[in-house]
Amino acid sequence: MLRNDDVGICGGTMLTAEGEVQPSCHSFPTYGNILFTKNWLLKPLKFFGKKFRKNREVPNHTSDVDALAGGFLLLRRESLARVGLLDERFFFYVEDIDISRRMWRAGWRVVIVPKARVIHLGGASTRRKPFKSYAWHHRSLFRYFMKHYPLLLPLNLLLGAGLFFHLIVSSAFNAIFKRPDKSC
Repeated sequence: MLRNDDVGICGGTMLTAEGEVQPSCHSFPTYGNILFTKNWLLKPLKFFGKKFRKNREVPNHTSDVDALAGGFLLLRRESLARVGLLDERFFFYVEDIDISRRMWRAGWRVVIVPKARVIHLGGASTRRKPFKSYAWHHRSLFRYFMKHYPLLLPLNLLLGAGLFFHLIVSSAFNAIFKRPDKSC
């Protein structure tokens, strides 16, 4: 970041405790790619699983990306002064995507440096309340669309209904099959 003063946010690769790569960057959510999220009911089908992995793939070289995962962010003070801090309307999820989007809109770059690595204990904060954390994720995603696409209110309301339906069906499925909820 010292050599590239147009970079507003920088991050790296997040690893599990076992050394496996975790999703460390994201594509911006759209009405189309939201179908390819981690717990989408059709993910077990080959086509959908492949789309999901592509949307969250970590590049193998320093690259500009849409958004970085919040578990590993370095933010330039000057860029924060221009775009503002994390939006408190996003509790626990999607705040990283929102600030990345605001950075891009303000002319800052969002860059991942895969050689920079950190161990991220994914799920450590959410494991105790999986349904609640999954609900927070869905609510934050809905708020993201309402914030960034306010003129598409009917589509956003349809999306909100779909997210609510997905939350209920996924939770029921997890309860019936007693599968641990690895929601977000």
